[in-house]
Amino acid sequence: MFPHCDLPPSRCQAHHILPWWAGGATDRTNLALLCPTHHALVEPRGTDGMPTRDQWHVVIDPHTHKPACIPPRE
Repeated sequence: MFPHCDLPPSRCQAHHILPWWAGGATDRTNLALLCPTHHALVEPRGTDGMPTRDQWHVVIDPHTHKPACIPPRE
């Protein structure tokens, strides 16, 4: 689901859009499949576990109800 990534779903990992430690459910409405390389790009890297400015974010598109990848702010 990451732009231009063609790794098959069987080789991807489930990513919690709202982290499980913050109450995010482990169900289809809160999960996105990401390859290991792209999964590392969206995981929080700050020491407090919060997102940093240089990482991608995954959100649910309100129109399609599907995960969408948002690039880092410049």
